[in-house]
Amino acid sequence: LPWAIMAGLAIAVFHAADTVWRDRDLRVAEIIDASPVTDLALMAAKLASMGVVLAIVAAAACATIFGVQVWQTYVDGRPEVYSVLLAGPVLAPLFVLAATSIAIAALSPNRYVGWGIMAGLLALTAVGEAKGFAHPLWDFMDTPSGSPSEMNLAGDGTGVFWWFTLYWTLGAGALLTLAWLAWPRGLPMGWRRRWIRSRQR
Repeated sequence: LPWAIMAGLAIAVFHAADTVWRDRDLRVAEIIDASPVTDLALMAAKLASMGVVLAIVAAAACATIFGVQVWQTYVDGRPEVYSVLLAGPVLAPLFVLAATSIAIAALSPNRYVGWGIMAGLLALTAVGEAKGFAHPLWDFMDTPSGSPSEMNLAGDGTGVFWWFTLYWTLGAGALLTLAWLAWPRGLPMGWRRRWIRSRQR
């Protein structure tokens, strides 16, 4: 469903970055800084929360599809088909996008810079497709579709899809590693202090 993809895209880009800076907005950053919780645990919690939110969006899309089919007197619903069609082509790229947004937001001086960088990446992907420069190796998360269907859940190019998804997942993992080293915690600090702190890890 287009609305589910657009909702997931907005959540993956904007809400994911917002979770990084929400602690300071609520003025609890110093409390969290004093707690015996590692930066890795904080980052993992934000990633897990984004995975849950995106899974809820996918589940809502599946429920909507099934509801429409029942309303149109088609009762031979197959939830496993909906799960396969959404989990691979939609949910996995959105989660990688959310992880990248969290990493970029953590490396940015504020959420607005992070939003701008993510919007720029998506805009470059769209422009590349329009100008004929699209390629999965450099267009952000522009993975080739596996073309799954109800008759062929695996699709003809699912293997290629998952390889490119792994490629972008490794890139997001590298950014998350940098974000962990410079994770914004407690009071705002400049890049010099964040760099010194990252070398102490």
